[in-house]
Amino acid sequence: MYPVHQSSDFVQGMRWRESAVGAPASAIYLRHKHRDRSSGKWTEFTFEYPKPFEVRYVSAQVRDKLFVLGERDGAPVIERWEFEKASDDPASAPAVRRFELPSESAPGDLHRMAADPDGRFLLFLHGAPRRLSRLDFATRQRSDLSDQLGLPSLEHYDSLARRQHATEGRVWLLFNDVDGVRLLLLDADNNGQFESARELTDAQWEAAGFGGAVWTSDFLRDS
Repeated sequence: MYPVHQSSDFVQGMRWRESAVGAPASAIYLRHKHRDRSSGKWTEFTFEYPKPFEVRYVSAQVRDKLFVLGERDGAPVIERWEFEKASDDPASAPAVRRFELPSESAPGDLHRMAADPDGRFLLFLHGAPRRLSRLDFATRQRSDLSDQLGLPSLEHYDSLARRQHATEGRVWLLFNDVDGVRLLLLDADNNGQFESARELTDAQWEAAGFGGAVWTSDFLRDS
């Protein structure tokens, strides 16, 4: 289940693949977990949305906005989905509004995708050998960050995330939980342009002060 949002009383996640075998699911599933504040009891609801095309990846921008990338008739397609609750009843399914985006710049052989929380671009980890690129919604162009930033080999990276640092500002992370190496893309003023890239081992990560309570947001949890 792909996490979308988490607070003390509400958890939201998405699923578009069958976890047991990794095969495409028959639909996109939205899961809500609600906690009753008086009793502390959690209730869970799953809502089903027919797949509009063969879904390859989903990434949340914020709690109720996400991007869906896939393939239709052999061509890439990207949609932005916006969920809206029509009722306060937690058992009622949110309505979804779908907007198709220009997708001629979507990459093939996608490995991971991450949405800018401010809705300006998508990052893609893709290809063989792996590359990192960005689709800018203002220009409708995809640029190769691997070349622009002189990034090292990305073959051992399998995750892509965004966070906010107390002093470094907006940071995008590529990491691998097995070997502990992390690649940080720094955007201190959050203008959507990366000023630098740093590859750190676990020891270097701690020595540089990136461990502990220095992260103020991962855009999944309420502050």
